[in-house]
Amino acid sequence: MFLEHFDAAEKHLRAIGEQPRTEPGCAVTAAELDEVERIIDRSIPPELRAFFHEMGDGYRFTPDEEQNGFGVGFLSDYRYNVAGFADSIYEDLPPQEHRRQPRELLELELQRRRNWFPFYNFGCGGYIFCLDSTAEGNCLCYYDVRWPGYPPEFWRATIGNSLLDFIRQWSRFCFSDPVTPDGHHIDLTILAGRLTGRFDWNPKNFGARFDRGTTEA
Repeated sequence: MFLEHFDAAEKHLRAIGEQPRTEPGCAVTAAELDEVERIIDRSIPPELRAFFHEMGDGYRFTPDEEQNGFGVGFLSDYRYNVAGFADSIYEDLPPQEHRRQPRELLELELQRRRNWFPFYNFGCGGYIFCLDSTAEGNCLCYYDVRWPGYPPEFWRATIGNSLLDFIRQWSRFCFSDPVTPDGHHIDLTILAGRLTGRFDWNPKNFGARFDRGTTEA
């Protein structure tokens, strides 16, 4: 389900002379996932559970030594990053900002966070990808903690129709970082922060040598 996309990316990278690095994940049991759910008092989305079962806890794929690559958050991260995800709005905003925001807007932001399940890029300045439990198929959304300075219309990009779709689309580019017009690498979550609407995975955003040409842009 998931592994085939990482294997195909690795094969392409080796064919063009790169040395990708794969860090196997530790085996995860259903009981361990159930325990995480008990701690965070939330259900792990079924597709994410399937990823942990197939790929393990801590699996990471890096195209080369200069890039970030792909890696779902460790299960040990979830207690903090998911259990307190919604209520962390009170930590992200200074007290004076809470007083400035209309209560209804604050409640809307809290509800949005309660419906989103963060899974990628924990602890990296607020640039996080989430599974949206309110969307059919658990669409992937981009999330930035810098609300309300960066309101939803600035950063609510949709990255994929599902976790599998996200992996399938990104595997076309071997999980490489996007590139800026001047050729510099940029983290995918930072690129997403500059977009609105649906991310089209346009090849122009990635290095041509990493493009396997396996999905439609």
